[in-house]
Amino acid sequence: MELTNTGKPKGIYTISYPWEDIRLEFINKTHRGQIIFREDSWIFDPALGTNRVQGHNITTWDPTISYKSGDTYVSYISAYADSLPEDNPFKYEYIYKCVENTVEGESPESHQSKWVRQGKLADVDNYTIFISDVLGLEEYLSTIVGASSTYTNPSPTDSAIGGISAGTTFNNKTMQEMWDMLLYPELSPALTSPYSSLQVTATSGGITAPASGFFEIGAVITQLVFTQQFYRGGITPAYGTSGYRSGIGYEVVTAVAGTPSTEEVTLDNGQVNVKVYSSINYTVVAGNQAFSGHIKYNAGEQPKTNKGNDTGSPLPAGQTSPAALTITGVYPVFATSVSTSVMTKQALSAHGQSKQTALAAESGINKQSVEIPVAWGTIVGVDQYNTLSGSWDAIALSSFTVTSISKTIQGNAVSYNKYIHNGPAIGARTLRWRT
Repeated sequence: MELTNTGKPKGIYTISYPWEDIRLEFINKTHRGQIIFREDSWIFDPALGTNRVQGHNITTWDPTISYKSGDTYVSYISAYADSLPEDNPFKYEYIYKCVENTVEGESPESHQSKWVRQGKLADVDNYTIFISDVLGLEEYLSTIVGASSTYTNPSPTDSAIGGISAGTTFNNKTMQEMWDMLLYPELSPALTSPYSSLQVTATSGGITAPASGFFEIGAVITQLVFTQQFYRGGITPAYGTSGYRSGIGYEVVTAVAGTPSTEEVTLDNGQVNVKVYSSINYTVVAGNQAFSGHIKYNAGEQPKTNKGNDTGSPLPAGQTSPAALTITGVYPVFATSVSTSVMTKQALSAHGQSKQTALAAESGINKQSVEIPVAWGTIVGVDQYNTLSGSWDAIALSSFTVTSISKTIQGNAVSYNKYIHNGPAIGARTLRWRT
């Protein structure tokens, strides 16, 4: 059974009807009363407090029992109900409260002063009671409608409190809305932008290596493999969205050492896209060469707050910031690191930086030697590592004779300076060449 709002007045009452209650209790802020069935009508009595009659506390009136006044309730119907007229209340089963002690046989019908009728146990109007059906309720509600059922204040708040931000105004807000605003603030998600990562491997001379280090100038890269991973960003918490900031990525754009190469692909969530560029025959030049890639994506969803309202704007269609890697073209350094009779290519490193070379011990007529490309820069000093002190000790650069030579690197003639030790035979050592 429910009390249905007919529209007058609005928003200022609630009706609770617990399981098996016989009376309906009306509650509005501090106002309280009960809806009861009396004299064949549902009426509202604000004077009745909070007593409730639970169905399991009601017993059928027994003529052999003496009843005490108070919270004693019985159901009663006349023994002669079939012969009573329709307007006789004892023709039907009602609930009665004992208000004066009785002796055996004093029924609600025979001693009406000792019993007060409370209401029926039967259903009423298909489980629905309308406000207009309850005598006195509309009038009572009308008398308290001015008791701040809603709140309006055009003056902006001075400071934030709870979920109400500074500068908020109020227009016809119900108390429920006010409490919700105060205790349950509206929250917006954190937004993270989409991005991509890039890995590149390069094949040159049959050797495949990550394209993030050094290659010899003049080397020909015959194959590049791009591995591009796309992340759609986030809407956190999702608050009813997919949780992704962008739409699906739909195109990978790569730049191979400044030469664009584009191919459309379909990308799923958190996808990995692999591209193979074969037989590109790219020749490495001196210095840095860029490998970059970005992903184009569709527009994203409209972010929502925890209350389902729009916040911010959907991410428009766009592309990720380029994810870039570089290779550096350099010439190798050679040294007698294995034997004084053999010039061994050293690990590639950047031109112009100090270069360490481990040199084998001298024997016979062969001397320790180091070949450094002219493009490296002018060598201004040399240090020897002291294994006892763990430090570098400067030695005379004049202890090496410098000659100009030409070496073939990746099929090209390249100018080098060759440094040959000109002192007495010396053991194995590590030297550091400074520019």
